Amino acid sequence: MGNSMRMRRVPADELQRGVPLLEEGFSATRNNEVFASEIQSGTLCSLGEEWRTVNLLLTGEEFPATGPASLPVLGGVHVGSFATPVDVMVWLDADGVHVAHEYLASIEFDALFDLHRKKLGAVGDDAAEIEQDLRRRLQDLQRFYGLADAGHEAVVKRVYSR
Repeated sequence: MGNSMRMRRVPADELQRGVPLLEEGFSATRNNEVFASEIQSGTLCSLGEEWRTVNLLLTGEEFPATGPASLPVLGGVHVGSFATPVDVMVWLDADGVHVAHEYLASIEFDALFDLHRKKLGAVGDDAAEIEQDLRRRLQDLQRFYGLADAGHEAVVKRVYSR
């Protein structure tokens, strides 16, 4: 059973309105038209089941504890649990979004990919496909955090078990 991750940009004070409201935002993205619209606008970033691989690319660790590299995927404060222990919601405030954006803007994909190639399993016949997918996902993440930082927004993250 896999898990998937979605992230949404929200106003910096949106957590004050409660986790149920944040969850409503994610629930709306189950509609294909809403999902597509939010992806296109940069309101939503979906790492799908590859969130762990993207995190490994950025940090070199499966579950890093601290540092700017840990912020884009797993960073933030746990604010909600749902049906299973894996179904969680994490909040990254506007200051954390700024640090995550600065980190993402400073990295060089090729160097990072080469550094973590073996951990990513990017060897052999599948290496080029893995590299292409991660490059695209990183670009999506950089755009998403750039928009969130420019808007002084927070990011709420939702992991779903499947």
